[in-house]
Amino acid sequence: MGPEGLVSLMIPDPENQQLVLEDADKTARSESLIWSIWPISQRQAGQDNDLVQFETPDLSSETITVPTLIIHGTEDANVPYEQSELLAEQISGSVLHTIEDADHMMPFSHAEEVAAATADFLNVHNIK
Repeated sequence: MGPEGLVSLMIPDPENQQLVLEDADKTARSESLIWSIWPISQRQAGQDNDLVQFETPDLSSETITVPTLIIHGTEDANVPYEQSELLAEQISGSVLHTIEDADHMMPFSHAEEVAAATADFLNVHNIK
């Protein structure tokens, strides 16, 4: 299957695939994730539970009182972007960092932006 085939299994958008494939470290990390969840059949109960939780999320966000960074891509097919918008409204003082055109695998395809947003947030809140 090769790296291209493995990456295409997890990342639907060709441009986001290319962001991973053009960087050997990103490719290796994404392949490691893919193989860590293989075979999917052994995780079916967890996947079924995830689907139930996604239908009626009980986020209990009003109980969150710590600095909160929410990072979400606008093209995430696994978790609707609107859930992050709702969380950002519900969690006092939270920060929503939106990554345009990024999907669920943005920690790989947009690793630099995720890392920068995280570092900025931690610095602003003096979190070590």
